[in-house]
Amino acid sequence: DGATMYGPAGMRKIGAKATREITRVPDEGLLLSLGHTATQGIDEKTGKVQWSYPDRHSGVHGSHYAPMPKPGLMIGTLKICGVAKVDDRVGNVFLVRGNQGEDYFMTTDGLFVGALFEDNRFPQPPYPDSEDEMRGKDLANWTNGDEPFLGWFGKHSDGKIRMTRGFEDNNVAVIADVTGLDTIRRFDAPDVELDAVALVEADQRRIAHEAARKDKKTYIIKRFEQPPTIDGKPDEWREVLPMKMSRPVWPETAHAKLAWDDDYLYAFFEVADASPWQNAGDDYALLFKTGDALDLQLSAVPALERKQEDAAAGDMRIVLSALKGKPVAVLMKPIDTNAPAAAKRKYKTADRTRTLDRVEILKNVRTAAVIDGDHYFVEVALPLKDIGLEAAPGIMIPGDVGLISSDPAGRKNAARAYWANESTSKVNDPAGEAWLFPAKWGKMIFE
Repeated sequence: DGATMYGPAGMRKIGAKATREITRVPDEGLLLSLGHTATQGIDEKTGKVQWSYPDRHSGVHGSHYAPMPKPGLMIGTLKICGVAKVDDRVGNVFLVRGNQGEDYFMTTDGLFVGALFEDNRFPQPPYPDSEDEMRGKDLANWTNGDEPFLGWFGKHSDGKIRMTRGFEDNNVAVIADVTGLDTIRRFDAPDVELDAVALVEADQRRIAHEAARKDKKTYIIKRFEQPPTIDGKPDEWREVLPMKMSRPVWPETAHAKLAWDDDYLYAFFEVADASPWQNAGDDYALLFKTGDALDLQLSAVPALERKQEDAAAGDMRIVLSALKGKPVAVLMKPIDTNAPAAAKRKYKTADRTRTLDRVEILKNVRTAAVIDGDHYFVEVALPLKDIGLEAAPGIMIPGDVGLISSDPAGRKNAARAYWANESTSKVNDPAGEAWLFPAKWGKMIFE
């Protein structure tokens, strides 16, 4: 009855390798392919690659290691939603859906056109509360969210180009008009010349860059001779070196400072945030998922070099956040054989579950939080004995500090940035976000 019949007799190999998905463009005799390192156009008859465009952060997992968005960069490519012929001058355009919330448009001869929608690691405006409020809205300033696996793109019989898309944390599919593709203009780019000298220089820079990335970051935890006043004010921290947490073009940044004496580990955070110190969560064990939070990760076991990827006994994190308007410090230990059964907590994602032996509010901690315009300051004194940490001059431990940012309403975490760990793009994986990965931490040395 005209329906496609699938089977071995109808299959044939093409010359291209390592393709994840293929979409036909029948009027061009072209196959569009999402690969593991490139998006390609392949001749349907010969199987030869006609053009190739870099796609080095493909798929869900590739997006977790991607930088912040910039023109021409495709992040977390999931699927080709479809092809539409704009007009005779522009030709065919196709849409690729990305895992961090953007959509990417390309011409079928391999030219990148632009991105639509926002990367979900940026602060996002709230969605409308009803379908009536959605109708007629310009959607460009919103995001597709994490793992937007659905979607269609094409041209309808009325001549309009449309697409379907969904919204993060919202079971609504939206049909939207796509306008502006007729404004695409082609231009002749100048020639680029490469000689042997330039290639050698580029290779030397690449080698130096890779070597620098392999070096562990190091921080000196300053010794305080007099304990600071825990008031959330920076005065007593002027002479302490900071650790910076940020992402390129990301609007929120933070600096953390650590110090110690015989009884306490001290931390001071300064954060630039347009919606400061908001966390709507009422479960202390999930504060790192329900809004703004600060993160101190470290090991109580001294080590010259921590190479073990997974968490071990002695590894911990202290999450600082607001619980019902008051600052709290939550101790989270993946491995703790002395923890009572009531302290265990399970964190689930679709494909896995992580169980932490101890998740509890630290009771003897002194904390202070101060909001000042679009900044906030958090100061804390952590008793060494309560977190099982022995401090002494010259001891080096693995550690890291992090900023967890909320959406503008303070209802969920929208982005993460850490001083040492660069693999912190994912914000829809409770099990993975709860766990610790010490091999990605830096080095901290007690002064």
